[in-house]
Amino acid sequence: MKTINNNIISFIGEIIFKFELEKEFLDIEKDKESNSMLERTLNLFFNDKVVERKKRGENPIDFHPLSKLTVIIDNLINNRTFFEELPFIVEEDLGVSLEDALEISSMIENNQEIKNLIEEEDVPEEDFESKEKREQIIKNKSIASEFLK
Repeated sequence: MKTINNNIISFIGEIIFKFELEKEFLDIEKDKESNSMLERTLNLFFNDKVVERKKRGENPIDFHPLSKLTVIIDNLINNRTFFEELPFIVEEDLGVSLEDALEISSMIENNQEIKNLIEEEDVPEEDFESKEKREQIIKNKSIASEFLK
């Protein structure tokens, strides 16, 4: 299973801000404090309005553009949907015009990080977990060996 990285989260933020999908969730003060697109994007999700809606039992996938776009891109990179379907999915899920959906879809399709993930060979989940564990062991040994030097 392929996963979305911080660069793609930042890219999703660019889409959200460009098409003003954040109006309902924007906390102006937090947004002014943020330096990077990743911080600005995450501030949209860790916002008092979102937390309040989650406390009421609402699922962010049902109302938050960050969650919706993340699922759309996750489905795309894991070959559950395809570029041909993208404009219609974006239009329906984000509630934007067809014109905006086409532009958003084009931005997603032209994003190099997303292209790379789509083209990357999918690692089976059991292999992914064991690979992750091996990488962590190597990392831990590397840190330990640095201290021993």
